[in-house]
Amino acid sequence: MDAHELRLRTGPLKQNKIENYGISTRIDAEITTAKEAQKFPSFHEVLGPILTVGQLFGNLPASNLLDHDWRNIEFKWKTFKAIYSMAFLLLGSFEVGLMITKGFRKGFDILYAELIMFYGYSVAQSFIFFYFATKWREIMGFWYRKEKAFLQAPYKRFGRISLTMRVRLIGVLFIILFLTEHLMFVGMELHDNYYQLKFCNVTNFSFLNNYMRRERPHLLDILPYRWWIFPLFQWTITCLAFSWNYVDFFIIILSVGLSTRFNQLNLRLRHTPNQQKDHKFWLEIRLHYTELVDLLQYTDDRISALILLSMSHNLFLICTKTFEAVKSTNRPFLINNIYFYWYLFALIFRTLFVLYTCSSVHSASSYPLIAIREAPSSHWSINVRLSLHITRYFWDMVRLFVHNKSPNWTFFFLQLKRLSDLLQSENISLSGNKFFYITRQLILAVSVIRVAGL
Repeated sequence: MDAHELRLRTGPLKQNKIENYGISTRIDAEITTAKEAQKFPSFHEVLGPILTVGQLFGNLPASNLLDHDWRNIEFKWKTFKAIYSMAFLLLGSFEVGLMITKGFRKGFDILYAELIMFYGYSVAQSFIFFYFATKWREIMGFWYRKEKAFLQAPYKRFGRISLTMRVRLIGVLFIILFLTEHLMFVGMELHDNYYQLKFCNVTNFSFLNNYMRRERPHLLDILPYRWWIFPLFQWTITCLAFSWNYVDFFIIILSVGLSTRFNQLNLRLRHTPNQQKDHKFWLEIRLHYTELVDLLQYTDDRISALILLSMSHNLFLICTKTFEAVKSTNRPFLINNIYFYWYLFALIFRTLFVLYTCSSVHSASSYPLIAIREAPSSHWSINVRLSLHITRYFWDMVRLFVHNKSPNWTFFFLQLKRLSDLLQSENISLSGNKFFYITRQLILAVSVIRVAGL
């Protein structure tokens, strides 16, 4: 029946109602179709703005990071980003070499060794990020292939806020921590330099010249002082300080991305009624879980060295700064004390935040084992399934043995057993280059050892 026949049968009084009903139904159908087709942003789209901010300080100089399609990512040696990053790496490596040379000539102490480790660690992880830039298209392609099932129905968004907003909030937090710590450090050094010039009667050096001699004596051992040296190497130390903070942030957002995908799968397991958990459901859950395990292992193979560097360097700094806080009182000004304790607090907070987010991946990946144990006994019993459906599966068995073809049935038991074996046999967590695996138990052990050391 078309619209004209409806008008003739209902009369002019109902004509407007019928037309409005048809329009509203069509609009509702279009909205429903759009919602069903809408997908969550991929992890590449989530990371794009954050990685672009990191490029301002010479990290991960790949192109087209803001493009919605990961296939458009590329790395070219003759771009400004790559040249800028290489110049930063060259200056940082040059300064580390000078510091090590001076240490061998004049000797090392704990503070000088701490400074060298800071420079060396920052330069080393910047080289790793530069290598990541050459492989970033491949990395994001692998991520997309493994996570694409979680970007649409039946999977839902995990948490009250989206993954994009969660990553951006963490990014804002880390930028605030970095700027606060670095500006306090520069302000403290400028303050100490001013008092040295004022009360030590230093008249043969300018303010910037004396600042360079205090902070960069290894440079002035081989280079004459020039006005342009100060901003050049001050920007280098700023980039190194940002890179030192950025590597922890990078580990955190990758951990958040992985744990979010596992939690999406857990959310589906929680909200799906047992009546709908048939063999196709468990087969799909097992395949999607296997995809996430592959993604986790792929990511761990690439960032486990960064995790090892980050944890070893941060724990070394916590130990030295805690020792200095207990044993040393040689901080003459209030700004020195404020900076010292803020630095120690920010360092401990950042280290625990890294450990917590990494361990969340292991916690989220362990939940399906609980869901499997809570599955009805009928899902595990082969005998029950056979007794109830022996007639249905008889011809499948004939087809298997007579025609040498696979049957078109799958038991609940087989899917649950394979998923359970995977959960119990694999160590599904991020690691520090396979030397240790980051779980909640590791955080407790590190905390206990640290408190006992005090």
